[in-house]
Amino acid sequence: MLVRFKKIGWSRSKINMDRYLDILTFFIIFANLINTNMAHPKRKISKTRRDKRRTHYKADTNVVSICPTTGVSHVYHRAYTHEGKLYYKGKLVSE
Repeated sequence: MLVRFKKIGWSRSKINMDRYLDILTFFIIFANLINTNMAHPKRKISKTRRDKRRTHYKADTNVVSICPTTGVSHVYHRAYTHEGKLYYKGKLVSE
């Protein structure tokens, strides 16, 4: 925003410069919001590199418990059978 002063020349006034900067920052922010893209890999990750990264993802061993009623070892939070009967949390569920 240029303002002319008494034939001396062109200069920018403080008020107009502040408004110019406000409008400019608004358009920059707005343009960034419109043009944002999702992140995508620059190169393909090979199967070897992918598998090396996944070496620490291992299945844990199941925690085994012994039922106080039947004395059978079973996995926690799972129903189990003993002598043809179905038990859950030490209680008879079905025969």
